[in-house]
Amino acid sequence: MKLFTRLFRKAPPPVPVPVPAAARTPTARVPTAGASTARTPDEHLAKPLQQLPDGDEQRRLAGLSDQERAAQALAAIDDPAQIARLVVESPSSRLRQLAAQTIEDPAQLRLLLKQVRAKDKSVYKILKQKCDALNAKSMRTTQIANEINDLCASLERHSHRSYDPLYAPAFEQLDSRWRSLATPPQPDIEQRASQAIDRCREVIAAHLRQIAQRAAELAAAQAGQQAARDLRKHELQTAQETALAQTAAETQARKEADAVREAHERVRAEKRAAEDQVFHRIGGLIRSAQGALRDGNTQKAAALRRAIAEKLPRASTVPPPPR
Repeated sequence: MKLFTRLFRKAPPPVPVPVPAAARTPTARVPTAGASTARTPDEHLAKPLQQLPDGDEQRRLAGLSDQERAAQALAAIDDPAQIARLVVESPSSRLRQLAAQTIEDPAQLRLLLKQVRAKDKSVYKILKQKCDALNAKSMRTTQIANEINDLCASLERHSHRSYDPLYAPAFEQLDSRWRSLATPPQPDIEQRASQAIDRCREVIAAHLRQIAQRAAELAAAQAGQQAARDLRKHELQTAQETALAQTAAETQARKEADAVREAHERVRAEKRAAEDQVFHRIGGLIRSAQGALRDGNTQKAAALRRAIAEKLPRASTVPPPPR
């Protein structure tokens, strides 16, 4: 810009610029009185080319080609209307093309495209290519915006779904697509998507909490069932041990009772044997006493009677008299 500021400032008398031989004329036409002094579009370009600064800058610019100097002069014009007039009215085809290449405003491009459609095919082609590029860019921008909006809407719809086996994989895919966007979304779209992503993550977190709660409940139920099984096993084992102990006690009691009974029977048998022996002796004494009385031997019978009286206390019952 410093160069063009210097180009358009008021300067000392201009340094003549060599004119190409093909453009020289034998005589110079001097405007007559009353002749039109209106500038052609090219004069807007020629003036800054003629008023070049002195010194190194002038020598540098002098070494440029006409096209390069024209391009620099075009860049120095900040009036879009002047550029547009150059595109439409400049006698130089090359200058019209250079001016057309500087147009960037979409509305101006469309307007100029209509104006040069039937006048200048080369300029029309340049303007058409620039319009097509802008249209393609606009279409691509619209397409990207639509894709971002569709992706945001997909995230929002997904955030309101109930959890199912495909919920987490689908969210991971949508979230990955959102994080890999090459074009930043609009702030409101980004906020909506961020809220939807948070809701999706909360749905997954709630599902994980539900799984953890179910696992805890299942573990508690299994622990309760195991405790009940252990209790039944302990009770059964205790009952078995009690039954075994009771059986052993009963067996021991029977053995002891049998031993007592056998001891009593043995005592009774011994007592019966002793009594039988006493009875047998008493019976023999009685028979002897009866025989002594029959024989009239009273003294012997009396002695036998005393012997019987001594043995009677040892016998529980008196045996019947012998027959």
